[in-house]
Amino acid sequence: MQQRRAEQVRRELIRLCHAGLDSRTLRIECMKQLRTVIPIDLSFFSTLDPATLLFTGAVVDEILQRATPQFIENEFLTAVWTESPRANRRDLRGSPASGGSSTDRAGV
Repeated sequence: MQQRRAEQVRRELIRLCHAGLDSRTLRIECMKQLRTVIPIDLSFFSTLDPATLLFTGAVVDEILQRATPQFIENEFLTAVWTESPRANRRDLRGSPASGGSSTDRAGV
């Protein structure tokens, strides 16, 4: 019975992806479908800018909406440095920030 329901949800997800919905509506409807077959306490379904990998939008549960200011501060506004100096020179895509060497790009 669960496999049959999972297959129905899979087909519905495919249908939704081809339905011409705007991004936000698609993400909301997909989460509704997934919740019928997967126990989910919280969800975060975002879109990203491929060049920077920064969030451009998100569909989140209410409790996460309330935590968003703390998340933004922690992830983007607080200077957090890793213990590896090489990692500190890398941008979000893993390439060296200004001043990085070709050795850094090769991961050496």
